[in-house]
Amino acid sequence: MSRYHPPDYLPAEVLARPDFVKACRQRDLGQILAIAMKYGGPGFTPSHVARRCEMTVSQVQAYVKHRRTAMSMDIFERVADGVHIPGRMLGITRRPWEGEHREPVADSITSGVMPGTAAGGNPAPARAEQEGIPDSDDLESGEDADIMLMLQEADRSDIGPGVIESLYTIFDKLCRDYPSAPAPEIQQRLKRLYARMMRLRQGRMTFGQHKELIALSGWVTALLACVDWDMNEREAAETARAATLRFAKEIGHSELIAWSYEIQAWFALTEGRYGDVTSIAKAAQNIGGENSAIVQLIMQEARGWAKLGNRQATESAIERASNLLQKLPAIDYPRHFIFDRTKFAFYIAACYQWLGDHDKAEQYARQVLRECEENGTTARSPMRLAEVHIILGLVHAHRGDLDAAVKSGLHGVTYERKSGPSLLIRAAELNTAIAERFPGAPRAAEFDEKLRSIFDEFGYQPPQQP
Repeated sequence: MSRYHPPDYLPAEVLARPDFVKACRQRDLGQILAIAMKYGGPGFTPSHVARRCEMTVSQVQAYVKHRRTAMSMDIFERVADGVHIPGRMLGITRRPWEGEHREPVADSITSGVMPGTAAGGNPAPARAEQEGIPDSDDLESGEDADIMLMLQEADRSDIGPGVIESLYTIFDKLCRDYPSAPAPEIQQRLKRLYARMMRLRQGRMTFGQHKELIALSGWVTALLACVDWDMNEREAAETARAATLRFAKEIGHSELIAWSYEIQAWFALTEGRYGDVTSIAKAAQNIGGENSAIVQLIMQEARGWAKLGNRQATESAIERASNLLQKLPAIDYPRHFIFDRTKFAFYIAACYQWLGDHDKAEQYARQVLRECEENGTTARSPMRLAEVHIILGLVHAHRGDLDAAVKSGLHGVTYERKSGPSLLIRAAELNTAIAERFPGAPRAAEFDEKLRSIFDEFGYQPPQQP
């Protein structure tokens, strides 16, 4: 009996599934692979998908469980070619094989037009006519050879297979380490990665590889902007953010464009420019899309409104962010540029504390602590937990509990990993609240002294006592 060989490509009925179409539109690789393995037929196993898409089995499983996020277009192109997902479903270029026997089926799925017909039922024009490719009879002698030589030259590259994906893997690790690793360490690792990318860009590469390196350059400079800001290197941070925007616009990367504006809104928030926060965040949401960048922009808008004391606008923004977040894959671990569920409660806690609703602020702050404990991410969330303890300190100060306020405050500022501007602006709020509520108290002086040492560490002017 001959051994069963699973089909190489996904059946048309799987490509046409609404959940599969949605996963492709959102570029949710984990969901794409999960649906493919569930409905692709007998033998469509992780190992089969891994072979077809040039991955390891562990990589496939990591994507399916959303422990890993696909950011490189190269990955989506390999998956599209491996199991024959039409390029237009993933928002990438038409694949070379789409001129083969499966093209009519793929076109009918993505366009709603029956094979062999154009819109309105008329016969479809030939592919060469559709794409503006001259017929061989129209080429003068030798022209076709010149064109083929041009195409071959365009395909020449000094970048080997898998190199760009390995760079994305390094970057993904940096994003996971960002919340907990020392900022100077992350900064140096980012600069080494960028130097390696610059060396690659000096060699020959395909058009696709050039685009991938531009996109990765945008991601790297975006993360570098955040790290520089954490270290209070503000000019360097703004330079990196501006570079992100330029890279993103060069290749039309809407999500990166959105992140560049989100970072700008965050800068404004930490500098106390709350009107700028709301205007930047609201305008950037018009970039569109359903991704973490838009959720983060909406929550920056909410934080800006909360600082301005507008509860109605704050809660409206929170509701919009919640609705969008429900459409995205559920992520429970901290990874920069992906909005996880615990971060949502963290932002809400800050909003209600600024609005003066201390009961709700405490409720959401304790939810963050509980969820970090349940998800096993406490050690990986020091910056988030630091601000949560500051929020709880402000709640305690409002209620007149000096010891609890100082204890929470000291807990918040003793984490080794700190985001300078973000943490210190919150800690200064707590210092002011304690000084106003408990003037002359020895414990109040204890927190003030500790805070001043941290301000000196970051080169900030120490806060003035009221």
